[in-house]
This record gives sequence, structure tokens and C-alpha cells, in this order.
Amino acid sequence: MKEFRTTVANQKAITCKVFEGERKFQKYSNYLGEFVLEGIEPAPVGKNAYDVYLALDADGVLTVREIERHTGKKCEMRIDKAKDRISCRDIQAMLNDEERFRETDRKELERLELKDEFLEYIEEVECNANGNEEVLAETEKARKWLQDNRKSSHDDLEQKFEEFKNKPLWRIIQRMQQTR
Repeated sequence: MKEFRTTVANQKAITCKVFEGERKFQKYSNYLGEFVLEGIEPAPVGKNAYDVYLALDADGVLTVREIERHTGKKCEMRIDKAKDRISCRDIQAMLNDEERFRETDRKELERLELKDEFLEYIEEVECNANGNEEVLAETEKARKWLQDNRKSSHDDLEQKFEEFKNKPLWRIIQRMQQTR
């Protein structure tokens, strides 16, 4: 079982894409299929959690089940052993690639996690901005920078994130809340 959380505010559905492979990124893996869990209650980013379960039976049939924790809604798919599965030789090649690219993948994963943390922080500031144009202008600038610099290095991301966190946005928000 692995826990996931929504990645978009007011998300109403969750798409579960199923891959097989050894590397951390789906672009290096074999796509097996997907399904959609619909009817999720709209909520802020990360509020709704869901669990994904994998089960492989003796006949090689893979069952993937997704359960949304708040509502209990569930969805699943079964993948037959013969359906677009990779061979033993391909598995060995994937294992070799995983070992060879482990450090590169680790660094890329750290970069992507930092980017996600930056986006979550922007969302948190926006949720507390209460329509303050100065704060929202700063969050929009930060979003635009992330959009325009999708391939930025970990160091550049870290620097931009620190610059954003050092802006007096929380003080502005706190003043707004005190004047209410």
C-alpha cells in the first residue's frame, strides 16, 4: 500500500496510471493501463488522501486498487499477465539501468520534491491571502518563474524558494487578519 494526496486544489477525480519498471520515473517504465476514481470531494491541495494497493496472484494477474480515505470510494483494475508485460530479459535490463542511473534519478527526485514543496508553499500563501492583491501578485510571479523554468537546477530552485520565503508576505497576511 502507498498513500498519495491530491495535487490540485478542488480536484474531483484521481487518475491512477499503472507502470512496471525499476526506475523512479514513469518515462523509463512500461505503461500497463489506467483508471479514474471520480466523485472526490473538492478540497485544498493535499487534503484528500487515497491509498493504492497492488496484489499479484499466482497466475501473474496484477490487481491495482485505489481507495479514497474520506469517502471510502474505490476503483480497481486487473492486468492480465500477457497484456503488454515485459519479458525477463527486459526486466534484467531495467534492473541494470536502475543501478546505473540510481544517483541521477535520486538527484532528479530531490529536485522535483523541492519544486513540489515550493508549489505547496505558494498554495498555502494563496489560501491565506484573502484576496490581497500584493500577496497574490507575488505568488503569481513565483508560479510564473516555476512555469518558465521547469528544468531549473536544484540550486536555482532552492535559491528562488528561499527568496520567496523571505518576502514579507506572512507579515502582510497577519496584518490583514489583525485588522478584521
